[in-house]
Amino acid sequence: MSMRLPQLPLPIEQIIAGIVGLLTVIGLIVGLNAGTGSGSSDKSSSTATTVTSTPVTSTTPTTEPGTGTGPASRDSDITPNRSIKQAQETAWSKWEKVEGSNAVRIFYTTGTPECYGQYADVEETDTEVKVRLYSGALPNAPEACIAIALEGSMVVPLKAPLGDRKVVQVAKP
Repeated sequence: MSMRLPQLPLPIEQIIAGIVGLLTVIGLIVGLNAGTGSGSSDKSSSTATTVTSTPVTSTTPTTEPGTGTGPASRDSDITPNRSIKQAQETAWSKWEKVEGSNAVRIFYTTGTPECYGQYADVEETDTEVKVRLYSGALPNAPEACIAIALEGSMVVPLKAPLGDRKVVQVAKP
């Protein structure tokens, strides 16, 4: 009498990939829940640093007044959302002047747009444009979000033309 092993409905590789994906989602949920606290953030201790426009992960200071000009819109542009939950300061990686407008576009890493939102605060002087980016969970985000890193961008309107002013990232040390 020979014994046959039961046949699985999917190849073992797909089953393992599904388990790994499920564990990733569980880890993300646990991580988001671990961050729930009073929701307050200490914005008083901040420093300004200038960030170069190349490469994406660089934080090398630059005094260049502009890093190129980009189109009026990009597929990666998001609409700022000030109703995000647990807003935290987030680093952005590069910037560009937006063609035909008094605006700059900042680039950053984010999660899925169904789960995460961002907004920026701007302070302008005669010599600098200081940009602080905030990121957090959307109020109507699903309970489970996939863990994926995407490049996001946001157009940040300015009160005056950029001219020769430096674009400066303001972030916590």
